[in-house]
Amino acid sequence: MACADTIRIESIGAGGVGVGRLVDGRVAFVPRSAPGDRITIDVVAGRRSYVRGMISHVIEESRERTEPACRHFLSDACGGCQLQHLTYETQVRAKSRIIGDALRRIGGRDLPDPEVVPAAGTLGYRNRIRLTRIPGSDPPRFGFHRHDDPGRLFRLEDCLIAAPRVRRAWGTLSSHPHLVPAATTGIQIYEREDGTIDVRLFSDPGCGKVPCAAALEQVLGEGATVCVSRPGDRYTPAFEQVNREMARLLREQVVRELEPQAGELVLDLFGGTGAVSLLLAGKGARVMLVESDGEAVRAARARLRETSVECVRSRVEDYVKGLPVAARIIVNPPRTGLSGRVSAALERHGRMHPGTLLVYVSCDPATLARDLKRMPCYVIKGVRGFDLFPQTAHVETVVTLEAE
Repeated sequence: MACADTIRIESIGAGGVGVGRLVDGRVAFVPRSAPGDRITIDVVAGRRSYVRGMISHVIEESRERTEPACRHFLSDACGGCQLQHLTYETQVRAKSRIIGDALRRIGGRDLPDPEVVPAAGTLGYRNRIRLTRIPGSDPPRFGFHRHDDPGRLFRLEDCLIAAPRVRRAWGTLSSHPHLVPAATTGIQIYEREDGTIDVRLFSDPGCGKVPCAAALEQVLGEGATVCVSRPGDRYTPAFEQVNREMARLLREQVVRELEPQAGELVLDLFGGTGAVSLLLAGKGARVMLVESDGEAVRAARARLRETSVECVRSRVEDYVKGLPVAARIIVNPPRTGLSGRVSAALERHGRMHPGTLLVYVSCDPATLARDLKRMPCYVIKGVRGFDLFPQTAHVETVVTLEAE
């Protein structure tokens, strides 16, 4: 590694890295730095226009820094959180800037940085965590990946952003390693809405109940369940946001933006298990939920059995070939955003039906901005971020668009 010049960090960019500029004009991206820091860095990678570096020495510490709450953040370079070293006010401003910068720079939309709704609590919000086995550990030990070397794991003692019951369950499991099957490669701990704990042990081979399950359920307490499955098996709670309270606020915002009229058709594309469709049905709207995952569709049909919502199992890419006329459309794609086929179909629909309202729920500002650039007929009527993931660089965005 070569030592670079002293730099001043100017802002926080995508991924939660600090952004500054070297004396030769190249942009420097530095994890765990704060706006206002004056630092020297060790360059670990570089190109003609930018470098990536690690902090070598903090010459002048920013007032926007704070002491990280979690012991693993500094001592183990935990990769789970990127922003624990920043005050929460700074985190929220950074996420607002990340959204605004993406929409301007990638999306070509001339907009100010949007409001970001702050989280109700900045710790203890995650209803599930996933751990990976540390290679060579016997009995098996589990941990998280380091941010500075993602191929390396450290042993997790505690995770402060996990919900209290999840933390307690992990403490119980980690203190009974002899009860965990030797073939276990990973663990996922999930707190159900009723407060009980579901533990999934990812293991080779096989899935289903194993002799250790009853013993683990006993030490975990009443209502806990333990199952074993292959690493690639689907785990249904993945359809649910990890921050229930903030996810509820986001869904309510989506419904407010749509303002559906009784009997009006609303398309809920990438509709998951139907949480938004349920609210829309409560407003009297006719809802068509489209989702490709069979487990999610089954869960949606169970949730919506007392409503008139129609659940369609289909890839959205296939469904949009015959897109019905609808004045209200929601898209909530995965992190990769909309495929070119879907964005093209929505653009055609908007041009054919001016006044169409499209609400885009995004978990990645960059792919959101790319997709909006592909749909120029839609004018942005509102943008709002939601901090579902405090202490991390992730942010959810709700954009309301109208076809003109």
